[in-house]
Amino acid sequence: MKHPVFISLAVLSLSLSACSPEGKQAADANLKAAENTAGAVAANNLHTANKYATLAKDNLYKTSYQIQKWVATPPEAPKPPRAIEQTYCYKSFHDILCYRAPLPGAEHRLIAYQGTGAEPPPQAVTELLPTQTMDANQLPQNRVANARPVFIGLPPPIKDDKTPVALGEIPPEAIPVQQPNPALVPQL
Repeated sequence: MKHPVFISLAVLSLSLSACSPEGKQAADANLKAAENTAGAVAANNLHTANKYATLAKDNLYKTSYQIQKWVATPPEAPKPPRAIEQTYCYKSFHDILCYRAPLPGAEHRLIAYQGTGAEPPPQAVTELLPTQTMDANQLPQNRVANARPVFIGLPPPIKDDKTPVALGEIPPEAIPVQQPNPALVPQL
């Protein structure tokens, strides 16, 4: 089977050869050049096709070899799980502290625990608050009835011994000293 370019050139050269003897020679030269070109193109296409066919065959062999290797190889035995040391972690303010054994009385602060064979920590137990026994005399309706006066009698009257004193007669330690306002004092 001839190349389509070769066929089109052959048709062109035949149509030109019918015109003149020079055209016939030119058509023959064109036909030979087209045959050479078509042969080169066909050889190049054949080489490219052979190259891709070889690559596909190699990839098929590699893939089949890998599949046979996967199928024929027994799976690896699973590794035994690594033992994890038991830890109990408790919340303490803004930090988390972990211990090897549960802390008694801190069950309400327990955040997490882990470990191979770690026993679950005891559950946090909430206890009821003790009930207060109320004295019947302390009830509001009985407090007024059972109230006793604090004062036995009226206090003695306060004597007013403020007499005007001359300015020079006041001792210096009796004059109150006004302290400066700390909000207004400049800070150094």
